[in-house]
Amino acid sequence: MASPGRELTRADPDHFTTSKQKDYAAPDESAYARPGMYESPSRELTRADPDHFTTSKQKDYAAPDESAYARPEHMASPGRELTRADPDHFTTSKQKDYAAPDESAYARPGMYES
Repeated sequence: MASPGRELTRADPDHFTTSKQKDYAAPDESAYARPGMYESPSRELTRADPDHFTTSKQKDYAAPDESAYARPEHMASPGRELTRADPDHFTTSKQKDYAAPDESAYARPGMYES
């Protein structure tokens, strides 16, 4: 069904201005200026002793020796015996009630005709 033909109407730009916009006076550019934004205060660099960055827990921590990080060449997994499952084990109750459609249900007439 075709939609009825409608004639476009031209709207005055004021039609799209809300009452709040009419009362709003945009600030001038100076309102957006941020003086001193890029100026950083002059500071003198101070040197810190390396112990300054060591926490009390680090002082009491003894690092493990290299053997703690070594990995055995081959990690053997525990021997397992394969379990055989009956094929019905993998069939859900909904699948049991489902009868698969025959091939004709999948046919698409005219699809493969030359």
